[in-house]
Order: sequence, then C-alpha cells, then structure tokens
Amino acid sequence: MAEAVLLIPACVFLALFTQRFGSAVAIVVVLVGSLAIFPVVLTSTVRAPHVGVAGPGLDISTYGAGVCLALLIALFSHGSGSKTQPLWMFLPFVVFLIVGMCFLWSGTNEQVAGTWQYLLGVGGWIVGGFVGRKLVVGQGGTAGAFTTVIFCAIVIQFALSVLQWVGVLAPSVDAQTAELVGGRVSGSLNHPNNLGKTLFLLMALLLPFTKSDNRRIRLTSQAGLIVALIPLGLTGGRAVLAGAILLMGAWAVLQPAALDRGRRFVLPAMAGLAVLMFGGAALSRLEEDPTGGSRDRLLAVALDLIPSHLWTGVGPNSYVTAVGPYDALTATGWPVHNTFVLGVVELGLIGAVLLFVPVVWAALRAVVHLGQKGPHAAFSAAAISSIPGLLLIGTTGWGMLAGPILPLWFFAMAVLTSAASENGLRAGRANGQQAFEREPGLTFLAQATKQTSMKGK
Repeated sequence: MAEAVLLIPACVFLALFTQRFGSAVAIVVVLVGSLAIFPVVLTSTVRAPHVGVAGPGLDISTYGAGVCLALLIALFSHGSGSKTQPLWMFLPFVVFLIVGMCFLWSGTNEQVAGTWQYLLGVGGWIVGGFVGRKLVVGQGGTAGAFTTVIFCAIVIQFALSVLQWVGVLAPSVDAQTAELVGGRVSGSLNHPNNLGKTLFLLMALLLPFTKSDNRRIRLTSQAGLIVALIPLGLTGGRAVLAGAILLMGAWAVLQPAALDRGRRFVLPAMAGLAVLMFGGAALSRLEEDPTGGSRDRLLAVALDLIPSHLWTGVGPNSYVTAVGPYDALTATGWPVHNTFVLGVVELGLIGAVLLFVPVVWAALRAVVHLGQKGPHAAFSAAAISSIPGLLLIGTTGWGMLAGPILPLWFFAMAVLTSAASENGLRAGRANGQQAFEREPGLTFLAQATKQTSMKGK
C-alpha cells in the first residue's frame, strides 16, 4: 500500500519533468538511474536459491520498472511513432519467446522470470533507438542533458567505490559474493564485475561526445571517461579493464588521420595510466588464476549439452537447473562463463540468432558511416570501438545477459547505432540527393521515383 501511495506523486513528477525537459531526457534520467545507479530487486514472487540471468520467479525491481516507464514515455510522446527504433528487428525474437513458453519449454517460474529478463533487453533497445535519434553531437539540449546524466552516474559510482575501498562503506554484495570477491569494490551494484560492465557501457556512450563542438559537452564527456577508469580499476575485473583499454584504443585508431595527434591519443594515454595504477592487482589475480578458474570445464560441459537441445534450448534462465544434474560444479550455482554460449544453451540456436543478429546488423550498419564527416561518424566510431571490449567481456563471463546489464547493453548499442543512422540521414538531407545514398533501400526508391516521373512526362 505504501508503495502505491508513493507511486502516484512519482508519476506526477515524471509527467511534469517530461513536459519540461522533453521525453528523451526523461528516458535517460529514468533508465540511467534505474540501470546504472540504483538497480535493485524490491521484492520477488518466489523466494528460493537460484543463479541465472534472473531470479527464481518474477521480480519487482527498479530496473524493470525503469524500462517499463521509459517505454511508456516513448509511446506517449508526440510524434514518437516514427522515431522509435523499429520493433520489427526483435519481433521474431519476441514471438519465439511466446511460442517457447507456450509449447517448447516447461513454463516454470524461473523461465517466466527469464522471459521477462530478455524482454527487458528488447525494451532497452527500443527506448535506446528513440533517444539516439534525438542526439546531435555538436548541439546542446538533449545531448547536453544526456552527457550530464551519465557523468553524474559515473561520479556517484566513483564516490561509492572510493568509500568502499578505504573501508568507510561495505560493498553492496551478499555474504557469499563478499567471500568470493574479497576487497574488490562494487559501487551500488551487487557484484564488482557488474559495476565494471556498467562503467564500460557508460564510457562507450560518452565517447562520441568527446568530439562535440560544444565545449561543456566535450569536457563533461572527457571528464566522465577519465573518472570512470578509477572505479573500473578498483573492481579488480581483468576483462573489464582490458575491455576499457580496447575501447579507447580502437576509438583512437578510428579517428581521422588529420586529427591532432595529442587530442587523438589523450584517452588511450589515460587508459594506459589506469593500467599502471591497477594493472598490478589484475596481474596478481592472473598469476593466482591463470586459466580463469573452472571456466574451461564449465565451457566444455555447456558445449557437450548444446547438441541435445540445439534448436530451442533448455529454456530461459534454466541453465543451472538443466545442466546441474550432469555436472556437480554447475549444480552449486556456476553457469558457463560465456554470454553467447549461455544464450545458445538457454534459447537454442534459433533463439540466440534472433537475439544477437539484430545487434550485429545494427553494428554493421554503423560501419557504413566510418570515414565520413559529420556527427554520425562519431557515433559509428563509438559503436565499432565498443565491439572488441564487448566480445572480450562477453566471452569471459555470463553477466551481460543478467539483471540490469542486458537492458543497459542493448540501450547503449541502440543509442549509438540509431544516432549514427539518424545523423547520417540529417547530413544527407542537408546535401540533397546524398540522403538516398546513405540508407539501404532508399537508392532504389529514388531511382524508381525518377523513372516514374520521366514516364509521366
């Protein structure tokens, strides 16, 4: 009852905020706040031990509520129907989940929770597309608010992480996780590695704005990237630290050759400084555990199971339940530490392809704008720069599909790729006929229209 009473003024405030600052800014505040600052489970319909991409039953969480609110804002925004990232890209995946829950899987509570988790990822993609199409690197407005909100999230995680590192605050993890991760910080998240993944994605979102003509936006983005390296290093995550280095290194490589060399390599230089500061701890962990613990064994178990459930998988969020009877280590709550293999085991080859191919396709479209002039090239470069780090993080852990990380991942990729596409179209319209050359399918439409008009004459 108390929650319902608090919900009413919260909705009123959100409506007023949306009217004052715009739908895109409201979405960014809601999503970043619920996914990257305060992602917690408020209550669960099922209370039982469970390890997976979601809980043992449907959870009421801040990040789930945040994605739903963001979708509602995008839905009811004036003129947003043609601006949102096309749902059809993930419509086959949504249909697959519905068919799977009705006919292919057993429909347990954990599978219902897993289905909802994957749908949150789709929701993150849709609202990310909506926000991305309203961003222009060189202007204030939405871009200024976007970078400010992300910078604030990074500063909050920085402050919490430093306080945890010096012993003022205890890491926000449960007792079992605290025993495993030792003195590593987690900010406001439930695991150090989740904090590292969150910071990596926020850094990817800030990268294109480091080239903004607006000085405040540019400095805010650069400061956010530098500050993020400190809590990221304090997490002790080897993959996320290496991923951040790859992110900034790839970004530097993709910059135009004519760019001043000092400006071009300032961010990789800061990443190198972070390696000097935190690389010792990472190397110590590597020496203690050079093979990544039991990752090879867990991967072998997962690969052995795939052929028996090749096409439709064992069901979302059911990995430990399905694989545990065949492997004692998995039964204790250790899924395969590979995001993409986990997706294939749970969703089958069909479901995994339907989930990941739209993301890959959007990234490939971003390649089209590389080397071009204009703000769309910056978004494209950021999207492409994030891929090496994402592959490293995804192939060494399974958390990219879990909790708030999946919707944040899809939100970030949708923002970058849709912003690249939209800004590319804007640049094309400014140059007349070039608009048709920068979007697949429009060239054919232009030619057909021209031929029709000639026949009419």
